[in-house]
Amino acid sequence: MARKLRFFKEQMARAGLSPSSHSLGTPDFDLDNLEVKLGEFEVELLEIKDNNEKLQRNYSELLEYKLVLEKVGEFFHLAQSIAAAHQRELEVQQNGEGYIDTPLLLHQSVVGSILYNFLDKC
Repeated sequence: MARKLRFFKEQMARAGLSPSSHSLGTPDFDLDNLEVKLGEFEVELLEIKDNNEKLQRNYSELLEYKLVLEKVGEFFHLAQSIAAAHQRELEVQQNGEGYIDTPLLLHQSVVGSILYNFLDKC
């Protein structure tokens, strides 16, 4: 029982709570009941502590996923705008010249410039 009382005293100190002094003045209480209640409270407190840790871990994971999705979104937005610009260049070149290997060269330059621009932003 002394261990349980110490445990609750430590937990109350961490939470910034102080035990009330008027409850200590009543000598007519049942120690068996008190020990059972303290055991129940200890179990509840440990569950709350575990749940809090799980919630913190889940929050951190979700925050990490959010940041990854934002970076991926930036990458795809950049890729889409560069691809659109190269598509316009391709249309202009096809109307003007008509070389057979031009689309392959443009495709390689599009992929290279997308990766270069994304890595340059990071």
